[in-house]
Amino acid sequence: MNEKMLHINDVYNGFTVLDISPILDYKSEGIWLRHNETGLEIFHMYNDDSENLFSFAFKTIPSDSTGLAHIMEHSVLCGSKNYPLKDPFIRMANQSVKTFLNAMTFPDKTVYPASSTVEADYFNLMAVYADAVFFPLLKKEIFMQEAHRLALGEDGAVSIQGVVFNEMMGNYSSFDSMVQEKIVQTILPGTTYAFDSGGDPREIPLLSYERFLDFHKTFYQPSNCRLFLYGNIPTTKQIDFLNEKVLSQFKTTANPFSQMFLSKQDSDFCAQTQVRAFTAPQNHVCYGPSVKGAGSENGDSLLLTWLLGFTSDPQSYMESLFLAELLLGHDGAPLAKALIESGLGEDLEPASGIETDLRYILFTAGMRGVKKNKEEEIEALILETIQGLIRDGIPQDEIDAALMSVDFADREIKRVNGPFSIVLMRRCLRGWLNESHPAKTLQNRSTFAAIKKRIYEDDSYLAKLLEKYFIKNQHRVRLVMKSSPDFEKEIQEKVALETKRLFENYVELYVEKKGISKTATQSVKEIDEKIRSIIQKENEYLASFQEAEEDDSLLSLLPHLKPKDLDPSIDIIETKRREIQNIPTFLHEQEVNGILYFTLGFPCDLLEAKDYLLLPFFCMAASNSGFDSLDWADASSKLAQATGGFSASPLSSPIDEELKRSLGIVDENGKTILLEEDATERLYKADPSLGRSWIFFKMKTLEEKSLKALELVFSCIKNVDFSDKKRIEDLLIEYKNGLVSSIIPGGTAYAVSRANCFFSRETAIDEIWSGLTQIAFIKELSKKSIDEVIQSLLNIKKQLLESGAIINIIAEKQSMPRLISEVEKGMQDFFPEVQAPKKPRLQKDEAFFDLIRFLPDTDDKTEVFILPTQVGFAASCFSMRGDEKEQVAISVLAHYLTNTAFWAQIRTMGGAYGAQAFYNTLEAVFLCATFRDPNPKRSLGVFIDECKKLSSLSFDANLIEKLITGSYSKEIQPKTPSIKGSLGFIRSLYGINDEKRQRRMQYLLEMDEETLKKVSKDIAHSLFDMYSAVISQKALSETGKNIHFDV
Repeated sequence: MNEKMLHINDVYNGFTVLDISPILDYKSEGIWLRHNETGLEIFHMYNDDSENLFSFAFKTIPSDSTGLAHIMEHSVLCGSKNYPLKDPFIRMANQSVKTFLNAMTFPDKTVYPASSTVEADYFNLMAVYADAVFFPLLKKEIFMQEAHRLALGEDGAVSIQGVVFNEMMGNYSSFDSMVQEKIVQTILPGTTYAFDSGGDPREIPLLSYERFLDFHKTFYQPSNCRLFLYGNIPTTKQIDFLNEKVLSQFKTTANPFSQMFLSKQDSDFCAQTQVRAFTAPQNHVCYGPSVKGAGSENGDSLLLTWLLGFTSDPQSYMESLFLAELLLGHDGAPLAKALIESGLGEDLEPASGIETDLRYILFTAGMRGVKKNKEEEIEALILETIQGLIRDGIPQDEIDAALMSVDFADREIKRVNGPFSIVLMRRCLRGWLNESHPAKTLQNRSTFAAIKKRIYEDDSYLAKLLEKYFIKNQHRVRLVMKSSPDFEKEIQEKVALETKRLFENYVELYVEKKGISKTATQSVKEIDEKIRSIIQKENEYLASFQEAEEDDSLLSLLPHLKPKDLDPSIDIIETKRREIQNIPTFLHEQEVNGILYFTLGFPCDLLEAKDYLLLPFFCMAASNSGFDSLDWADASSKLAQATGGFSASPLSSPIDEELKRSLGIVDENGKTILLEEDATERLYKADPSLGRSWIFFKMKTLEEKSLKALELVFSCIKNVDFSDKKRIEDLLIEYKNGLVSSIIPGGTAYAVSRANCFFSRETAIDEIWSGLTQIAFIKELSKKSIDEVIQSLLNIKKQLLESGAIINIIAEKQSMPRLISEVEKGMQDFFPEVQAPKKPRLQKDEAFFDLIRFLPDTDDKTEVFILPTQVGFAASCFSMRGDEKEQVAISVLAHYLTNTAFWAQIRTMGGAYGAQAFYNTLEAVFLCATFRDPNPKRSLGVFIDECKKLSSLSFDANLIEKLITGSYSKEIQPKTPSIKGSLGFIRSLYGINDEKRQRRMQYLLEMDEETLKKVSKDIAHSLFDMYSAVISQKALSETGKNIHFDV
């Protein structure tokens, strides 16, 4: 497979081939090499995949919680020797056709991955990243920007600012985040894992610039680097590139690599990550931010965590993975069921499950919303449940369900926030960074096959594993995590003390420099004013550094492709249509590795608007209750044995404007020209599945289990039983708790939903289903009698099943005829009366808008939701129409704002963790938003200012080229076969056709200055009708639309 046929012990361009091994599970050849002079190691998963990925990985071992590793991750990307710009990372994001570009800090490592389907672009990214990690400039200004500095607010108050500092203030506002931190810190005391590698905001201000520089010198050396490669670019070609760009510059180093030096680094890493085995279980009580409302008076969590073994050991890893599925894999799994039914807490703690990204495998089980003084009972219940399985035996159904889960996960091709090679990289590093062969932790399939064989042959095998890992294992922690408003107060007080300390440091330096004695006549007030002046000047200098335009000669150093280098063709997804008993059925033949993806959808737009509020919880209840003669636990077990997942969710589908014009529903300006009744009739006659609101029941299963899986799913949908009051009550509490705990981490999405919700019926429905409106509704719903809730669920179920349906099937081509036949039989047996979707109910948009109003309409279009958060979130939206070419230009400008103007003004200068602009073409709405923002009020002004500045921007040929290539990246993101099938289905419901997609691609590649200038002016003229939403700890003004959002 390898172009130049490398062999073990070969030396190629300074690299010795340590090993070459087949990785059959992923159709790859694993090539492991080490650079003889520096010690840098490479592991290449060489295969036929054209989406190539590289990842520079370094062992980074924190010795405190100042966030050094995290701050370094940010800072190395802010200018390097060969690319001495302030932000080459975001510049490359703006102009590369990458499919992934990021950096990630773990508790014990930092990784810098990037991928591309274009070879030239791939090497462009590698050149910039390699220079960044090995030769960063690490200027003092960058340290002040990313780590911490003193700053003066508008009111003259002194505060600490910094991108990472603000990010971690947000992280420490999340109870769930603190639970995760404390689990690791308490189970692995005395190790590097006892510190927060991301940074504790109480300790980040302790970090000095000198220690920051030393950290890079210590850890960012080639001898400490593991370079993971994946894809079809030959290993030798990549070695040649690395030698030219990086390694040649280390040849004159005073400390050339030696095996002894590498051994010392490995031994240091082992020593600092080696935990001393417990001789007895330990108990800890820790505190986190208030979660008022998430569990009424019960805000605490109780968790038991075990250390099960090393992630570098495939046997321990796969045994632990299987046991986690066996105990907690679904609601009806033995341990999950015992906890849910116990009534000792409100629901399972979200941290329950297995952690495998560290050196050690950790397993956690517990509950949140624990009732007073019930902690010991929960601990006893967990241990007794496991002992009961050992003593009485494990039900075969649960063994089968766990086997199904692991097998399905192994077969399914997934892509979550990046290519699958990112998953493989993480698996590889588990062993590679812990003194194991890099391919060792990639051979899970054969390891699990041996485990399955033992399960079938030895009836006592699983009992022995439970005994070994959970009962005899003394390395266990009982953690009580208490929710306390004093936690935030303590952070604020400690940060205030650090602010005072840093300020006093300025005073000491000033007094020493000026030679002022303690008895000097200069007053304390005068010195205070002088120090404030110094701080102000430092921040002004930093601002001038941040605002300074990059020289064209420096910008030209960053490589980028030309539009002529880009493939203008689009990826076409073939969607076939037929009918099953008059039901529109969509077929997608994809190479899905022997998996069936099945969707049965019912239109919910025959319901009244007020009923939409209950639909998200209906989806949860309908897919997690009992059916036929099965109670909820048995139903969960049966579904887990037969499927790889079963769920329900709502979807509202807007209609492509071109389709509406062709049907005469809107004019050329997008204005509706028909009465609602006539428009609905015309759209329904064209296609009854277009532009509807749906409840989708989704199931995925292995093809060989399809018949049983379909039978179960059809039975569940038709015969779901809501009569178990305790189960419905438990689900409602779990649903509410999940929503409440999502507000802080998901603040951007909630702010965007609010700012966007009054533009159309569809955006209002999105807010009803997934916005703050839904949380407020669930809070009220939980106060109602459970009988009333159940009756409402029954009413919705009855109406849905009488509304018609649609079907989507994604499967292998050769299996499709059989699967269609099975679906046909199932529909005849369970839903013989169901036909095509019926006409939607006629109701005014205002009926939906009424449901999302928190306050009466006023001229003030900015809503402020006041919540207990250390940082805020801001979002603004405005209507922005244009023809097809102009819409493409609007998206290009949104890309520019995200990666240039907003990055500079909101992230770099404002200290927010992130900011973005996005254009929703279907709704013709332009959106701006921030994430973990210390000053959301300022950001609202930046949105307006930077949108206005677009009209004066000089769109020269070079800038346009970069904008085209950067925007093109979004259009060519590879998709898994199952995602292709789902996307083809959604496009059909939205009325999006490939002809339009191809025209849009052509418009993008031919984007010109005239169109961009026109659209820039149009954006500036559209700002007058802007809606905004802010989530913040305090009001922006006394007279605004301030909503104290009590959860």
